[in-house]
Amino acid sequence: ASDLRLRVLGALNISSRLVTPNSDGINDRATVAYDLFNINGGQVRVDVHDLAGSHVATVFEAIATAGPYTPTWDGRDSQGRTVPPGIYLIRVTIDADLDTFTRVAQVGVAY
Repeated sequence: ASDLRLRVLGALNISSRLVTPNSDGINDRATVAYDLFNINGGQVRVDVHDLAGSHVATVFEAIATAGPYTPTWDGRDSQGRTVPPGIYLIRVTIDADLDTFTRVAQVGVAY
């Protein structure tokens, strides 16, 4: 069954498709907005990967419950370093009893 029919993971919306992590207050972060439906348990993760598929950062990780989520990514890797300019993939994954559901969106980083 598809996640659309089961309505587990809603659409993935990114506040800004371009992050400029230079602390000027404009597009310093990207908010990752999504909704979880009909879920109480399982694991939800928001990860950032580069285009080669390498893991860059985990933005959010928690036990999943239904509701809206809005974690943010500040253009930094797991060690807190600003990532190089380029295109990155933000992936939201929910591991539920029924299946694993995923949504992916791209975000650019520039200075």
